[in-house]
Amino acid sequence: MADSRDIVRTWRVRTIIVLAALATLVSGAPARGDEILIDGRTLHRVEITAYRDGQLEYRTTSGEYGHVPLRDVRSLTLDSVTGVADFNQAEEFLLKGQPIQAVDRYERALRAARDFWEQVVDVRLLMAADRGQSFEKAVRSFLRIVEQDPVTAAHLVPHLTPATDRRARERTFKRIEEALAADDLSAETRIVVQLLQYDALRAAADASTADAADRIAPLDIPANLLTPRTLEIKTAALNSFLAAKRYTETVQAANNLLASAPEQFLPDILLIKARALLAAAQTDEDYLRAALPAMRVVIHFPDAPQAGEGLLIAAEAHAAAKRPVDAARLLRICSGKENVPANIRKQAQEKLDELVRARTPDAS
Repeated sequence: MADSRDIVRTWRVRTIIVLAALATLVSGAPARGDEILIDGRTLHRVEITAYRDGQLEYRTTSGEYGHVPLRDVRSLTLDSVTGVADFNQAEEFLLKGQPIQAVDRYERALRAARDFWEQVVDVRLLMAADRGQSFEKAVRSFLRIVEQDPVTAAHLVPHLTPATDRRARERTFKRIEEALAADDLSAETRIVVQLLQYDALRAAADASTADAADRIAPLDIPANLLTPRTLEIKTAALNSFLAAKRYTETVQAANNLLASAPEQFLPDILLIKARALLAAAQTDEDYLRAALPAMRVVIHFPDAPQAGEGLLIAAEAHAAAKRPVDAARLLRICSGKENVPANIRKQAQEKLDELVRARTPDAS
C-alpha cells in the first residue's frame, strides 16, 4: 500500500509541474520580462518590440505600447529574447561605471545580434566606448550609426581625449576622412560627421583645426540635428572666429543659427552674438547695440544660468557707452541674482568695484 501511495503522490507532483509548464507556454509571457531603467524609474515586465529613429519601443503586460529614447536609458535588462547574457552583463558594467568592461561585452553581443537588436547594441557600445575614452572604438560605432540615424548620432558625437594614443588617433582621423569622401552620404549624415571631424581636430590641437573651423562656423545645421553636443561643437567654431577677430562673420553665422535653433539653445547663441558685437563696437551706438542680444537672454530666459553673463555683457556695453549708472545697476542685479555661476558673479562684483573706485558720481 505504501508503494502505491508513493506512486500516486509522485504522479500528482509531476502532473502539477507539467500543468504549470503548459500554462507558461500558453501565456507566451516571459518569466520576468525586459526591464528599462530611465529617469529614475524602472519599467518592469515589458517586452521590447522594436527600435527605430532612436526610440526603443516596448509593450506592457496590459497590451499598451510606449517608447523611450535609447540614449536616455540608464540600463536595460533583456529576458524576452535569447542569447543576451553578454548584453545584460555589459549593461551591468555600464550602470556600475565600468565602461571599459562594458565595451568588451557589447562587442561580443554585437557579433551575435540580429535585426533591430544590432542597432540597439551598437548605440550602447558607442555610449560605453565614449565614456571609457576609447575614441577609436566609439568612432567605429558612430560611423555605422550615423549612416542610418544621423539624429541619434548628433546626440552622441564621441569625444577625443588625451588618453587616445597617437596611432589610434591617426587611424581614426583617416577613417573619418574616408567616410566624408564617400559619394553616397546623405546631407544630414555629412553634417554630423563634419562636426565630429572638427571637434576631434580641435581636441588634438591639429594644425588643420582653423581650416575646419572655416567650414563649421558658417555651416547650416538643421534644427533636428541641433543637440547639446552639436551646439557645443558649433559654438566652439564660432568662438574660434571671435578669437581671430572675425566679428562680422561671427555675427552672420550666429544670426543664421538663431533662425533655426530650438528655443533651448538660443541663450548660448545670443551671447556669442553679443560678444562679437561688443568686441567690434566703436561708437556709443555700437556698444548699446551689442547689449541688445545680451538683454534678450536676461529678459526672455531669466532663470537660465546664461542670464548672469547676459547681464555682465550688457553692463560692459553700457559702461563703454558712457552710461555708468545703467552699468552699475546691471552689475548689482548680476551680483545678487540666483543661479549665476560663481565666476560670473565675481567678475560682476569686480567691475562694480572698479566703477565705484573711478569716483564716477552716478556709479555709486
